Amino acid sequence: MSDQSVIASRRIGACMRTPLVLAAALLAGCTQPKPPPRPAYRPITSKPEPLETVVARVNANADRMPAGVQLSASVVVEGGFFDEDGKEHRLDGRGSLTFRKPNDLYVRIKHDLGGVVAEIGSNRERFWLSLYQDKVIRWGRHANLRRTDVRKDLSIRPDQLIAALGLTRLPTPSDGYIGPSYIASGGAAPHTLDPQCVLQYLWPLGDGRVRIDREYSISRVEPFLTTRIVSKDSLGQNSWEATLADLRAVGIEDKVIEPPAPILPHRIHLRLSKEDRFLGLELANARIMPVTSRIRQKGWPDLDPKAVPKDWQCIQVDAKYQETKTTRPSSKPSTTGPAS
Repeated sequence: MSDQSVIASRRIGACMRTPLVLAAALLAGCTQPKPPPRPAYRPITSKPEPLETVVARVNANADRMPAGVQLSASVVVEGGFFDEDGKEHRLDGRGSLTFRKPNDLYVRIKHDLGGVVAEIGSNRERFWLSLYQDKVIRWGRHANLRRTDVRKDLSIRPDQLIAALGLTRLPTPSDGYIGPSYIASGGAAPHTLDPQCVLQYLWPLGDGRVRIDREYSISRVEPFLTTRIVSKDSLGQNSWEATLADLRAVGIEDKVIEPPAPILPHRIHLRLSKEDRFLGLELANARIMPVTSRIRQKGWPDLDPKAVPKDWQCIQVDAKYQETKTTRPSSKPSTTGPAS
């Protein structure tokens, strides 16, 4: 047998032995164990928690972010709606989100090819939505957001996004609400298999009747926080809803707060139930940080209607309620309810 034949037979023999060696290794337990599958459902074996405990957990998480600091995150945004003329508007892109309690919110969305797509803004006095492609700005004042006609004229509302962040406390009687009523075992929310409890907040109609205004689905497993918010209209139908997923703690920058850090959803989906309007956000690098020097020097971003470029259309959605600009909003319950 030639040298080449000997080498070839050795190679064949080694190849034939390889499966036997692998099989022996498997039998001996030398391979890496597979990670356990992630459970799709986390059953509850204990009794439901008291209402006070459920509310306290949600509020305690919100209180971990005090006033005077800001939340900053990068966002991937996917959204869209149809205007009154039937024209579709898309809000797709990447950008940044900044929030400071109680009403300061600024979201700037850019497209990789088309520059700035939209801005969603809110401060203590007013809110606005700027669509760069159409050169249209819609804005109004928080004092008028309880009015039904004002709510309908704004495609994407900053106050809904602020509520979805989960960094504000649950409603209280001082906000005009009655309740909450407590459904200790509300089943599983549509977007998650985790068991939920439900808090229902009622709004007085002024004639002795009440209506359900808002529902919060709260997980009965860790982290015991809100996973869904549903707002009802005057007929009791769903007006808008927010689903909150991927709940985890944010980062803390420059030791601006003491740990533990607040937990917030890193995936948010807002949907108006009666209309083709939706807004989805995926947050990354979310962190609590000191207020930036730019905001300290120049203040929170604001909209100056008088400074809008001439080729832009500036629409004030609450223009017929100008008298509320210098007066405090009435504490008397409205006949329709808060900003559903």
